[in-house]
Amino acid sequence: MGQLEQSLQIGDFMTETEIARAFALENEQREVRYAILPLAGYTAAVKVDDARAKAWYDAHAEDYLTPESVRLQYAELRLDTIAAALTVDLAELTAWYQQNQSRYVEAEKRRARHILITVGGAKDAAADAAALAKAQQVLKEARAGGDFAALAKKYSQDPGSAREGGDLGWALRGAYVQAFSDKLFAMKAGEISEPVKTQFGYHIIKLEEVQAQRARTLSDARSQIEGDYRRERASDVFGDRQERLQQKLESSVGADVAALAQEFGLTLGEVPEYTHAGGGALGSNADLTSLVYSDNVLKDQRIGGPVALADDRMVIVRVLEHHKPQARSLAAVRADVDAAVRKEEGTRAARAAAESAVKELIAGASLDEVAKRLKIAASPAAFLGRGDPQPPAQIRDAAFALVAPAAGKPAYQAIAMDQGGAAILAVLSVKPGAPGANAASDQQLMASFNQHHREAEFAAYLAEMQRLAKIRKNLAIFN
Repeated sequence: MGQLEQSLQIGDFMTETEIARAFALENEQREVRYAILPLAGYTAAVKVDDARAKAWYDAHAEDYLTPESVRLQYAELRLDTIAAALTVDLAELTAWYQQNQSRYVEAEKRRARHILITVGGAKDAAADAAALAKAQQVLKEARAGGDFAALAKKYSQDPGSAREGGDLGWALRGAYVQAFSDKLFAMKAGEISEPVKTQFGYHIIKLEEVQAQRARTLSDARSQIEGDYRRERASDVFGDRQERLQQKLESSVGADVAALAQEFGLTLGEVPEYTHAGGGALGSNADLTSLVYSDNVLKDQRIGGPVALADDRMVIVRVLEHHKPQARSLAAVRADVDAAVRKEEGTRAARAAAESAVKELIAGASLDEVAKRLKIAASPAAFLGRGDPQPPAQIRDAAFALVAPAAGKPAYQAIAMDQGGAAILAVLSVKPGAPGANAASDQQLMASFNQHHREAEFAAYLAEMQRLAKIRKNLAIFN
């Protein structure tokens, strides 16, 4: 079957017309205007009496249940806890440091000042020549004994360093653009460079100090080296304990969490209310939640895990109590019920106003006139793409779902907004898309088009096989 699917898809291709149509749709732009009818303008008149609230509450009872939760016992293993408990032998630490000495080498650093003269136009030869001439004049003053920091404050056009006398501080080779870095790391302390051209302009560089590459000794960096040593050893212990704990849980039934915690050096804890969204010190973790609410852990009361909450943290868990969803009283959720009723009825009223407005627009009224009557503002006309982040997503999606307008005749739609209220949408015109805006993006789109086309062709092949298939039921096999 795999060979069949592969052979059908390998032989599939898109014609030039299909490709052009795909680009026209994917890169299509639509000229849109819209106006929002906010929910607040339509809820003031909504009155929610006891009968209306009770009817809503009864019809939406599942919305007002307490969340399912459990009281969860857990035992936790942390890498930093293991690391802190390790005993460090100086001889072992010294041997480890010697094996990992390359990790504690500080690369060469240099401290410099510079004066930047920017170029007025990136491709303007006259501006470039003028900037170079000015840089050479400043260089002449610096080499004549002028105070470099004072000259930087006077002439440099680098807003970040000019006020500091051009001071760039200490930096490694990779901190600067290549031309600047190459020159700086070829200079001697105290030297002032010829003007160096980069995309920012012309730089005059003065090398103040050099800190040569050096290896940090064990005594220099004892705290950092010991911390790295502890973490590396702890990582091995962590993995070993996790593996042994896994084997223990697989081979024994009815084990006790506290006993396991003592045996494997875990820290005990409890979460009084762990819901599907997580809870307490365990936070939110999809793998843990799936485990907690699995049949083995929830119904069979077995210990679950170990589950990794992070690279350096894992837990085992046991459910102590299970609290199923319970109905909350109407009195307890009355404020939420009232808000939901107001939202529904306010949105309905806003939608009705938007539909009435659309009828006026179709009859020839302008969107600005209608918006003014409704005391709202309409957006200016703008072309939108399918992924444009500017308008509300619901309005953008509706704009591309709307049937394209006829030439010179906008298309209109009233929309009930998911967050409440409504919107009036006007699609004024459509601009078909085309390839060429971005070569990398076009290549990705082509791959996506081809994949979808192949999948559609194979789906069509399967559908036709199903349509033509002759099925005979051998009922006698059940006798």
